Amino acid sequence: MVDVLPGNGEYDLGYDYHECGVCKICRDEGCPELAQQLCKLDYVVADIMGINLTRTKTIAEGGDFCDFRYSKKLE
Repeated sequence: MVDVLPGNGEYDLGYDYHECGVCKICRDEGCPELAQQLCKLDYVVADIMGINLTRTKTIAEGGDFCDFRYSKKLE
């Protein structure tokens, strides 16, 4: 389940993911710690796309959900 959040002045678009397929696969395969490393790739992808990603918690790190907040990079 995911909540899509419209921009609010602090960010342009937000997502709150309440389930994580990556966490489920890693847990099933016996490598839950790998999910934490894979979460770091979200920042790389955002940078490649030319946007900022802010996140305060992830399911992989024990959070109750993953909070993605995207914003345009300032020129």
